Amino acid sequence: MIRKIAILCLLVPFALVSVSAADGDKPRRQRRPRRVAEVIEKVNSEQDLLRVYVSYARRQDDGTYVVKVVAVWGDLNKVIDKCSPEHYANWDGTFSVDGGTVDLARKVRFEDRRGKEPAEGSGADKIVEQAETQVVWLSGVVGAVDGLVFKATFDSPDSSATLEVGGFTVTITPTVYTPPPAEPADDAAPADQPQDEGTQTL
Repeated sequence: MIRKIAILCLLVPFALVSVSAADGDKPRRQRRPRRVAEVIEKVNSEQDLLRVYVSYARRQDDGTYVVKVVAVWGDLNKVIDKCSPEHYANWDGTFSVDGGTVDLARKVRFEDRRGKEPAEGSGADKIVEQAETQVVWLSGVVGAVDGLVFKATFDSPDSSATLEVGGFTVTITPTVYTPPPAEPADDAAPADQPQDEGTQTL
């Protein structure tokens, strides 16, 4: 009898945890994919390159335009088998907006720690300045990948942003998505080609 009670004491917490986990399961909200207006690629070598993804601009109620910019650099093609100092590349840079503001939205494998990068060049990844119109950083990669995600807010369609990183310069302007015109439905059958009865057009 004591043995049965002991077994029940062990099973009850497990059952309660299982039920609470099942009750707590909520369907994940699916993110709406953000359309990409432009993808820019700059190449130092096969194992060291820059890729910039620029979203279409979203017009806000106050008349400004918001653009998401994802910049990643390093061994994006994953061709280096083992990281070593011989693959070191300097990707120090700035992101500045003329006629608007910029926020640093997220870091991508951006390590603010010593010891991850060699002592030469910029050393450890670091945000040097984060102002209203500019973000400045130090970044060195040794066959890995680093990156930053920016949220640029432009005052008008004529405003622009400049990304300078690793010796490359990329100019970004807000582009509003314009859906392609809908094609007219071709539902008129030629008069000289009668359709068979029972045939349906989807």
